[in-house]
Amino acid sequence: MAYIKMLCRYHYDAMDRLANASPAGLDSFRHFYKKNRLNTQVQAFIQHTYLHASDHLLALQRAHDQGSDCAVLATDRQDSVIATPLSAFSYTPYGHRHPQADPISLPGFTGQQADPVTGHYLLGNGYRAFNPVLMRFNSPDRLSPFGDGGLNAYAYCKGEPVNQTDSTGHIPAFLKPLSKLLSHMTTPSEAKDALVSLKLSNKRTVFKDITLYDHTLESGNKQLVVNAHGARPGIADNSTLYADGQYIGAEHLSAALTKQGIALENYQSAHIIACHSADTSMPFAEQFSRQTGLPTLGYQGIVNAKETMKGNAIRIEILRKNLYERSSSKKHKARGARFSYAPVWFDGSESPAAL
Repeated sequence: MAYIKMLCRYHYDAMDRLANASPAGLDSFRHFYKKNRLNTQVQAFIQHTYLHASDHLLALQRAHDQGSDCAVLATDRQDSVIATPLSAFSYTPYGHRHPQADPISLPGFTGQQADPVTGHYLLGNGYRAFNPVLMRFNSPDRLSPFGDGGLNAYAYCKGEPVNQTDSTGHIPAFLKPLSKLLSHMTTPSEAKDALVSLKLSNKRTVFKDITLYDHTLESGNKQLVVNAHGARPGIADNSTLYADGQYIGAEHLSAALTKQGIALENYQSAHIIACHSADTSMPFAEQFSRQTGLPTLGYQGIVNAKETMKGNAIRIEILRKNLYERSSSKKHKARGARFSYAPVWFDGSESPAAL
């Protein structure tokens, strides 16, 4: 019988995050997180701590028994580390780094930490290993083939690693913010008209990836705004949200709001900013309306939204479905069908009202 040598043993915490990696013959690497992002890595008496500003990696601090030192990190638009005060790096489109560097002492492609044994990137805090040489994941996505993982369960960023990034190991995201997209509008007035802007307050979270706000309408009535990822409809008849590594149905969310002490009777309506929240024969927005008794706005198709904060003011800007039709870029016009959506109201009755 062939002898199989164990190179490394991995341990996960209760939130399914990589907590400890124990390479054969070496001290273990312990991982510590802040807001579900790797913040500190400790091996024996050496500690590496990462400094972020918002979602951007800025610097690395190395502490040891002789003292500590810091290195400012230069990153590209994907947050890949391309330079330190003493060295420079380049990457292939799928993240293979040249020259090679110690994966423990320096983050790499898209700001992610590489595994000390394989050199693969353990995306989603250890959920799946991405191999930059093979340009694919080592294991399938549990959201494939019918969910947001797509038909190819092993593909990275749907074959578009230059314009997208995937820190979760689940769902790739486009790099360009809305402001970059709007720079392709032909006139400033068209760019302004391409956005629906909501002034919000009282931000809080339920689960890990669902954000709640209060929105005061022109009538003075208060609206509950739910900003979340919508799961792509599959073989099921209902649409759901996806948060905290699980599918969230309307009944589940309604119960969580009640448990959190949110008085739904204080609201006159609800607004679900999530892709596919008005799709399928049992839309999430309709089910939420029936659970809560609130007239609820959802979206058919893919909706793109961005939160901005200035002081204490919170806004969410939603791209109108005709943004790409107005764009002067042929590339953006070709994407128009993908980002076309339709808002739909549900009032708990059998017949939805399209806007």
